[in-house]
Amino acid sequence: MLPMSHMLRVLDTDLSSTLNIVAMRFLLLTALMSVHLLVPQQQSPLHWTPCANGAECTTLTVPVDWERPGGVTTTLALARRKATGPRIGTLLVNPGGPGLSGVETATKADSFSGRLRERFDVVGFDPRGIKGSTRVACAPAPAAALPRDEREFGELLASNRKARAGCADPLASHLNAETMARDVEAIRVALGGEPLNWYGTSYGTEIGQRYAELFPRHIRTMVLDAAIDRSSSAVAHLLSASADAEDGFEHFAHWCGHNADCPLHGQDVTAAFDEVVRRASEKPLLLNGFVMTAENVREFTYGQLYAPEKGWPTLAWIIAALRDAPPATQGPPPAPALDLGVLGAICQNWEYVVRDHSHLKRILDSAAMRAPHLRVAATPVHRLTQCVGLRATDAPHPLRVHGAPPILVVNSKRDPITPHSGAAEVSRQLPGSVLLTYAGDGHTTYPRSACVRDHVDSYLVSEALPANGMSCPDTMEST
Repeated sequence: MLPMSHMLRVLDTDLSSTLNIVAMRFLLLTALMSVHLLVPQQQSPLHWTPCANGAECTTLTVPVDWERPGGVTTTLALARRKATGPRIGTLLVNPGGPGLSGVETATKADSFSGRLRERFDVVGFDPRGIKGSTRVACAPAPAAALPRDEREFGELLASNRKARAGCADPLASHLNAETMARDVEAIRVALGGEPLNWYGTSYGTEIGQRYAELFPRHIRTMVLDAAIDRSSSAVAHLLSASADAEDGFEHFAHWCGHNADCPLHGQDVTAAFDEVVRRASEKPLLLNGFVMTAENVREFTYGQLYAPEKGWPTLAWIIAALRDAPPATQGPPPAPALDLGVLGAICQNWEYVVRDHSHLKRILDSAAMRAPHLRVAATPVHRLTQCVGLRATDAPHPLRVHGAPPILVVNSKRDPITPHSGAAEVSRQLPGSVLLTYAGDGHTTYPRSACVRDHVDSYLVSEALPANGMSCPDTMEST
């Protein structure tokens, strides 16, 4: 017979092992429950009511924090236009921004082709914190100018951190792309749980990419139009966007100089632009009641590159008019404050790592080398000033998508804010995806190219992809 002391040691070892197994099972169960809680559960059917342009509208309640589904909630605004023919499913759309309204996109009858409207219920939603969805209950953040020295840089850091810390609304801290991707899953479930068909542009491609990482097997089709590379740093994206915007400006200048309908036809368009910027740098100019500084001229120019069909003729007229504009007798009005719903969606997804003012100056100098006429792209530099010093909660990273069907990535050759090189990188990181290039200019492609529309429609309707690397012709070359 074994000694009592030995028997106790054996019993103690067995008991310890048993307790360890129980503890491990408990931890595993807890982890599984946590994952389960992050997956939206079936709610009662949505109640749709008539709204604008023959569409239907409703709202959906979701948790502010998906890790605390029983906590505070927020409301998403949705709109739907029902399929006019044999229905395939729902096409869920997000027009990006951040800050643009998916509800407005869905209620417009001409947002998509008749072919898509026939086969899909088109559903748009306003992301949390935006437009018709619950807004962030805090005052907008004052617009920040680029700091001129180390003292102003320190003041900018303090101001940004104060603005974030001063907002007590929990929604303000839950506006990143992962959270919005979980909102998309909640919408899919609330609509009946059919496989997702997604069309997202610009920031909507960030939401789509995060959804593909989290719920790859819930996707039927996904179009990423004007794709943002989430594996790139914020500063690298700023520099790349500046270069593409400059390329687009040079293309505009060539078009204008050779187009008989352009008011600067036959002239050196870039020299005319530089002269306007020089005059506005010395003293702001007055045009039709608007005060234009050099920064305003560059920012306006940048904005007209988004949609060249209307933007290029407008830009040419403005440059021609500003050459003879008189000096303004007063400065421009202050820039409008920025909505925290928009700002949160930017700063929580992109971390602008700028160490000090000298580092900032090197970044701006690098942008100026890439873009001697436009300098740093207007939209990215606003994001830099408002987000510098803040930590992203869903920072960019290489995509980790496993099990998703082939995804269609589309981009303009010269896009002033989502560079074509970034779209190529997104496509490279998505297994089985296809990159379709619009060989022209502008931000987003579906509205401006019949060739792109045909390929996108065929993919969404029949899951037929174009050949990888295919290009659609530039529609502005014929004007």
